[in-house]
Amino acid sequence: MCGYAFARDDELAHTRGQCPKCGVMLQIPGPREPGGERTKPPASHDVARPRPAAGRPPPREDRAASPRTQTNMPVWGWIALALVGVAAIVGVGRYVTSGPQSAPEVVVEAEQEHREATQEPAPAEQSKEGAETAPGNAPFGDETQSAASLEEVLKAIVKFEVPVVGGARVQYGCGFLVDRRGWIATGNHVVAGATTDARVTFADGTECKLAGVVATSPEHDLAIVKLEDPPPGLTILDISYQETPRLGAQVYAFGHPYNADFSLSKGIVSRVLTTADLLAASQDRVVTAMNVPKDLIWIQHDAKISPGNSGGPLLEEGGKVIGVNTFVHVKAEFGYASHVKYLRELAANASDEVTPLPPPQPLARAGEGDQAQLPPGRVVVSSGRMKQLFDAGQAFRWTPQQAEQYETLAELARQMTLAKHLQAIPKAVEAPPQAIQSTVGLADQLFFLLRSAGWGPDQSKAINQFAADRVDKPGEGAMLFTTVVGSVQDTFLLLEIQGTEKRVLVSVGNVLSKSPRGTQWLVLGLVSPKTAQIKHPTQPEPQRLPIVVTHYMLKVE
Repeated sequence: MCGYAFARDDELAHTRGQCPKCGVMLQIPGPREPGGERTKPPASHDVARPRPAAGRPPPREDRAASPRTQTNMPVWGWIALALVGVAAIVGVGRYVTSGPQSAPEVVVEAEQEHREATQEPAPAEQSKEGAETAPGNAPFGDETQSAASLEEVLKAIVKFEVPVVGGARVQYGCGFLVDRRGWIATGNHVVAGATTDARVTFADGTECKLAGVVATSPEHDLAIVKLEDPPPGLTILDISYQETPRLGAQVYAFGHPYNADFSLSKGIVSRVLTTADLLAASQDRVVTAMNVPKDLIWIQHDAKISPGNSGGPLLEEGGKVIGVNTFVHVKAEFGYASHVKYLRELAANASDEVTPLPPPQPLARAGEGDQAQLPPGRVVVSSGRMKQLFDAGQAFRWTPQQAEQYETLAELARQMTLAKHLQAIPKAVEAPPQAIQSTVGLADQLFFLLRSAGWGPDQSKAINQFAADRVDKPGEGAMLFTTVVGSVQDTFLLLEIQGTEKRVLVSVGNVLSKSPRGTQWLVLGLVSPKTAQIKHPTQPEPQRLPIVVTHYMLKVE
């Protein structure tokens, strides 16, 4: 009732002690069991007494009694003392009770009534170290609990499936519950293209729709989304971690690597460093393609992660989140997780306002007729090849100076487009679905990195000096900077390759086909065997134009 808040130690469970402020005797509860119930008190009544708070005198019952008190107290005196104690308990009514109820719950309940009477804001609950409790990490009645073990962490993990082309679920990632309101944390690139068709699935098979986006931080590759109809009994993860991970500390990563759903891997912390440290060590690292703050803290670890782990948690053994897995260094086989403090700040600054997801709008028509757009002959799509091409393009900073370097970029575009195209029309190829899915996952990850590469006039001029000739070769890849000239039949964009008079058609669906004239797009695709004859008002004669098949277009500001 006095409003004094304090933390308890498990070793003091089931003992009694005085409140250091008002002197009321309190029963210290035991820790919660996994089911949410308090542990039972030990059979023996000979338990340790609470330690006094720092800087305060010990409670009266902890002081040594005088010989007179020990030997000369009559029986009626003890009876009277007991009656006084009963009267004190009755006097405070429902605020102080015996049994397993916890002292912190009593304090919170009393404070709530006081706030309702005074309309003063509630003070932030403090942990033993004095840190503010992370938003949403306090249990919500009997329906929400915070994970305290890796087994309980599994209940808070979800798998994202985001349809992006033709309604096929091809983009996937990991996320985890962080708030009792059904908030899920993940990587921003995982949900950047999410529509109302996006779904999350829990380990028990429960599937949920998304109500929308709560908050995003693209510079940290973080996002928080909200479940449309959260299931009962949610388990959330603790994101209150503030320390710097210890070198060699054991860590765990949850995720869905290459569709190995809800998998756990173990490793150690190998380094804690900043973006600036990564850039100083090697300009060839993946991080050079990410537009992130130079002082962002990364946790480098060797817990195995792959495409499908993006947005998943990096954890201590007790289930507390210490970071969010963002990318992996393929050659060194190290994973990199951003420190959880950035996620905590994002959640703390978020409101209950939710930005709804847009309706699905296919970028291309996926059907049996699309098979004719594939190049004739043998088609080879390789994850290893894509990685090699990406590393090579990154090495010359996406600014080709020779035709061979442009060939590298064009082949990368071809591989990525074929992977996505074959996934949308699986009958066109004989390959295990898992192999196609993992290849598509890598292509999506590489496109996310390409979006952050910092494209500018130097890259545009260097690429387009080779691109105009490339689009006349059916079946070949193409990477080109373009400008919107118009649209055709509400499904195609008419694009002009910048710096040339060459024009191409790109099938984009009825949304992107409304892009205003002058909008600039970076297109990654392959040249279709088909062509189209177009009569444009600005041209005296019909033109036969190449068609570029694409599933990856980046708007250039």
